[in-house]
Amino acid sequence: MESGISVFNEDEIRIFARRFETLFNEREAAAMAEYYADDARILAQDADVSGGRDAIEEFWKQASAREAIQERTIRVMKVDSVADMGYVLSVVKLRLLGPDGQSCTKSVNDVTVWKRNPGAKWEIVLDFAASPVTYTEAS
Repeated sequence: MESGISVFNEDEIRIFARRFETLFNEREAAAMAEYYADDARILAQDADVSGGRDAIEEFWKQASAREAIQERTIRVMKVDSVADMGYVLSVVKLRLLGPDGQSCTKSVNDVTVWKRNPGAKWEIVLDFAASPVTYTEAS
């Protein structure tokens, strides 16, 4: 598979999101890593993955192997670009199997930064995911 996507716009990003969901659910870590630049980085809770596609492939292999994650869906919120750089804001919803056997969901905010490579394909250079923070008033 040739890495990246050809066009960076909202329609193509939504197609990418559905493809990425399918790859995750089918445990296709190598194909997922193909969307990332050679020097890409993932910043996520309990993970700081740098070193490019090999490390990112291992990250997705481990993430998709977790039996607790039953399904992963991506809701694209905003897509924007200027020249050869772009970003996508999305919410990733995880359907999890709890230790008690019950299903629950968890939402994660995600920002991906994309860059057009020398071959004119768009690749992810930074993938940042964080759980929403809940603030409570101090007493």
